[in-house]
Amino acid sequence: TQYANIERCQIASNGQKSGAYNIMPKQVNGGFLFVHPFTLDRADNDIMYLPNGYNVWRNTKITETDSATLFSDWKLIASLDNGITAISSSPSDAGIVYIGTSSGKVFRLDSAHVNQTAQVIPLSDSISNGGYTACIAVHPFDPMKAIVVFSNYNCRSIWYTEDGGADWVDIEGNLAGEPDPGVPESLWFIGNGPSIRWATFVPTGANSDVYFISTSVGVFSTAKLDGENTEWVMQGSQTIGNAVVDMLKYRGSDGWLVAGTHGKGMYAGHVSL
Repeated sequence: TQYANIERCQIASNGQKSGAYNIMPKQVNGGFLFVHPFTLDRADNDIMYLPNGYNVWRNTKITETDSATLFSDWKLIASLDNGITAISSSPSDAGIVYIGTSSGKVFRLDSAHVNQTAQVIPLSDSISNGGYTACIAVHPFDPMKAIVVFSNYNCRSIWYTEDGGADWVDIEGNLAGEPDPGVPESLWFIGNGPSIRWATFVPTGANSDVYFISTSVGVFSTAKLDGENTEWVMQGSQTIGNAVVDMLKYRGSDGWLVAGTHGKGMYAGHVSL
């Protein structure tokens, strides 16, 4: 719930809850966002990474039923110079964690699942214009491919990398909107485009993907990334429409995609694989 009040529990098919534990580290008090990010190491769900302010905490015994062991395993593994607003781990390779901050900086941790102190690798040099980091999507099968989303208006909102963040490409494309009349080219990020909220990869073949993003005016997708020429096409125009969509979640086992809106409920559909 709000402010990272995170509980781990078991829920039966009839909705009955059991084995509930509040798993927040007792060493940390305050410094959480209203809607706070955290991530399990998706290659090893016994491991959880939790940011708090400028710091990243790790617990490798998140399924522990002995509360003393569960709470004693929280370790501070990294500290940044900016408030953390987004965190995501690689689904395919344990310990690869991407981090985004409120000022648009992006970092990567490698071997974060085993290192006592993780090396913090800065990744923002080729991002020319960003903002508040809302989401980082990591490819399900390739930890070097990622999309970072900045949710501000009047910024380059969507950036893509294929080399672990060493180089980023602006893929906002036709969602950038039209620049204000008379502004120089260096300020063309100031325009009437929507804010972007979330991104996800949908693998559709051995070497092909469809990319979905949620925005302040609905859900869009593309099957081809082409830098600033990327063409995003609206999805669910007769159902979701122009609703603000804050988050997307994709389940690869059956192609199930869920969109969570702000004030218009949730929508789900299956992506043809």
